[in-house]
Amino acid sequence: ISNIKNMPNISFSALMLIADRYSEKYGFTPEQRNKIDEVLNRYQSKHEAITKIRKKYPDNKDLFESLFGKKPSGEIGVIIGPVSIFFRCSDAEDYAMIYHQKFGTAASVSVREVFEALGSGGVSIEGSSIPELRGTIIAEAPTPKEESESAAIYVHEEQHAIKRLFDEEYARFGIQ
Repeated sequence: ISNIKNMPNISFSALMLIADRYSEKYGFTPEQRNKIDEVLNRYQSKHEAITKIRKKYPDNKDLFESLFGKKPSGEIGVIIGPVSIFFRCSDAEDYAMIYHQKFGTAASVSVREVFEALGSGGVSIEGSSIPELRGTIIAEAPTPKEESESAAIYVHEEQHAIKRLFDEEYARFGIQ
């Protein structure tokens, strides 16, 4: 995880060499090594999909629209992580769309759904309108907060996206 965070564009072969070193050092079983290889393959696939969509949509509002089917109502900040796309929303309805995983041009949220979403500081969702990006979308609610709290929300939600790489059951059930 630290190698991925410190060097998000690290090559797959470099990651495999790191895994080889750890495997030799700690004597991983074949089952453990297979799990590591699976995780690294999932990481590589997710990271490439994130990089590809960001290149295709360098404008934050266009990126939001590509994932949710309509332009955001408010300003959108985006942080691209090694395995996540973090949306910093200024509009409650935009955040509620993410929180409730509303995808498509007809997607809308009710007042109740907005209030429910605003009960959280952030969210990490399993869904995506683009299958390769499932489990990579995270967001922060548009509530006033200190910069340190905002940074903590990002770290917390990113941990959920990273956790999904390691645990298929976690991802399968959409645990947030």
